[in-house]
Formats: sequence, C-alpha cells, structure tokens
Amino acid sequence: MNYIITNTNGPPPNSIPVISNGLINITTSSQHDANHSIRGLPLNEPKIDGNSHSFCFLGSDPRKKLIFGSTTIQNFVAFAIRGRGDSHQWVQQFILRYTINGIDWLDINGGIHLSGNYDQNTIITHVFEPPIRALAISFEVLTFNVHPSLRCELYITPITTSIDDIIQTSSLTLNSRHFSALPDIQNLNLNSSGVSTSNNNSPNETVFYENTTRIHFGKEFSRVPNVQLGITSIQNLPNIHNSKITIQPINITTKDFDVYIKTSIKIKSIDIQYTANLN
Repeated sequence: MNYIITNTNGPPPNSIPVISNGLINITTSSQHDANHSIRGLPLNEPKIDGNSHSFCFLGSDPRKKLIFGSTTIQNFVAFAIRGRGDSHQWVQQFILRYTINGIDWLDINGGIHLSGNYDQNTIITHVFEPPIRALAISFEVLTFNVHPSLRCELYITPITTSIDDIIQTSSLTLNSRHFSALPDIQNLNLNSSGVSTSNNNSPNETVFYENTTRIHFGKEFSRVPNVQLGITSIQNLPNIHNSKITIQPINITTKDFDVYIKTSIKIKSIDIQYTANLN
C-alpha cells in the first residue's frame, strides 16, 4: 500500500504524541554512550544537565536503527524529527518501515528516502495519509551531518472502537461430507479402550473422524482474541454408543482461526457457535 506523505508545520489535530508521553516502547541498535541515550530523544524535551540534547547513535553502527513498538495495533499519523539542540548534528535522510505482526517488515512506499533536517532545531513533520496501521514502526538513518543524532516524535490517533472490535459471534454448520476418517494407525492410538482394533468393522472397533474448517472474523481484531466454541445442535447417524466429540479452536490470529473437530461417530450435521472477544 502506498501512502501520501506530506511535510506540514505540525501533526494532525487531535493526534497523540507517544514518545514524550511514554506510550511506546523504544529499542535502538546502538547509542554513543550513556550520556547520549534515548533520554534525549523526545522532540521538545529540555536539555538534561550532563546529557546531550538529543539521542546519538554510535557512529560505527552500520544499522543506526530505532524501533517504536506498541502492544496493540495503532494508527500512526505523523513522524516529526529535528537535530541535536547543543551541536550541529542532524539526520539528513531516513527510511521508515512498519510491521503489523512483529515478524514481517514492510518498507513504507517501497523504501522511499524521507527528508530529515538541514539544521539542528527546525522541526520537520511527515504526515501519513491514510494512517499507517501497524504494531511497530522502524526508523533507519541513511545520511547525516557530522554525527547521527536526532530528537523525534511519533503521533497516533485513537482507533475508533465499536462492539465488533471487542466481541464477535457467529455460527457454522458442518455435515457428513466435511469429515474424513483418520488413518488406521491414528485410530489405533485414539481408541479409548486401549485395545488394538482390526479393519473388519467389528462392533468393538472405534473409528474416529475429523474436520478442520477455517473461520474468518467479520472484522480484524487489534490483537489475537480469545475464542470459545459451543455445539448448539447435532444429528447423528446410527451407532452412537460411547460417542466422543472433541472440538477446539486452533491457529488463532487477529483475522481468523481453525475449528478442529474429532468425533467417534458419523455425523449427519453439527451446528457450532463461536464467540471471539478481547479481554
């Protein structure tokens, strides 16, 4: 997805600064030393005695990277940057990346080189349209003046919460054609009596059937939800003595999950209801 990125005099109205408010986790690939740490990173933070008036990377660091990570998906709307307040040092160009799952990182607009500063105090603000919906944002220095030093701020806007963002309920129906018999070796292992069964369809033989069905949520959750399953009705074929049914949600993500069913009886149809919610 491509974003429209514009330089403005400030962040959008009603946006929230997350660095200065301590609302974001920050990790860095290096720091020059303890006196040039992320204590100096916030955009408008006054200078702390004995510390540099900015954050400074280690000059030999090949990556020069900051990662701003949240515990939930956020709407990132702007990034502002300025140089070191007590020295002629600043970042000239940089790249931003984002991730929505904490694993896969995507370059914003194909790795476009964003403009940084041309002096130590002017604030350059980049506004994203639409907002970048992400779990974390990565900042990486490309070029700098004298030394890679910066003060910065990330801005978010609240994600509008509806009842569908918190809890979703739906149902599905499966019939006999959805189920397949487990291989003989698995049937032997799953036989509750612990006695080996034969392939002659004897009355004592337990044959298990299973099904895995992928369910997509009507709306993506901001984080992985809890999922509860319940059977609302079931129609069986004959021979239902000592029947066993296992049903559970597996492979849950923010977008979907699998319903796994294992049964010792042939089922004509089964109705299942699920509830997914965020605690």
